[in-house]
Amino acid sequence: MDRQVIDYLPEWLREFREIKILCEKYQPQMDKLWNAVESLWNNNFILSLDEHGCERWEKILNLKNKGMYTLQDRRKNIAGRLAEQRPYTFKKLCMILDVLCGKDGYTIELFPEIYTIRIKVMLTSKNMLNDVKALLDRMIPANLVVDADLMYNVYGLLRPYTYKELKAYTYKKLREEVMK
Repeated sequence: MDRQVIDYLPEWLREFREIKILCEKYQPQMDKLWNAVESLWNNNFILSLDEHGCERWEKILNLKNKGMYTLQDRRKNIAGRLAEQRPYTFKKLCMILDVLCGKDGYTIELFPEIYTIRIKVMLTSKNMLNDVKALLDRMIPANLVVDADLMYNVYGLLRPYTYKELKAYTYKKLREEVMK
C-alpha cells in the first residue's frame, strides 16, 4: 500500500514546509513500522505465515524444516500437525486408537476424579505401544496422568490350558505372548 505520513495530517497542516520535510524524514521509519505490524497480523493465521512465523510455529510444534520445503509446504505441515492434535476429546482419541490398534486392540479408562487415563494395548498390537505413547504425549492434556502399558495375559486366559501344556513355557512367555 502507498501510505504517506503526510496524508494522516489535517489539510491545513500539510502546507507548511517544515511539516513536509519532517514527513519525508519519518516516511522510511513509518514504512518499516507498517510492514512489521502487517507481518505481525499475518503471522496470526496459518495460511498467511511468513518465514519468521513458520520458524516460530515449527519451533513450538517441534517440526523439522527441511531445506526443500517451500513456504506453502511449511504452512501445510504446520496446519497438519495442528489438525492432528485438536480437538482434545475422548471420542477423537478413541478414533485414532482404533486406527493404530484396531477396534478391539486396546482398552481405555478415564478416571476424572484422580486425573488419570489408563490405556492398555492388547498383546496382538504390542508393536504399536510406542506409537500409542507418542500419540498420548501429543494429545492428552498435561494435567492428566497417563498410564499406558500392555494388557498382559492373566490367569483367566490361561485357565483352559492344562498344567502339562503350560509347563513348556517360561513365566515371561506365558505373560507376554499371545495365547491361541
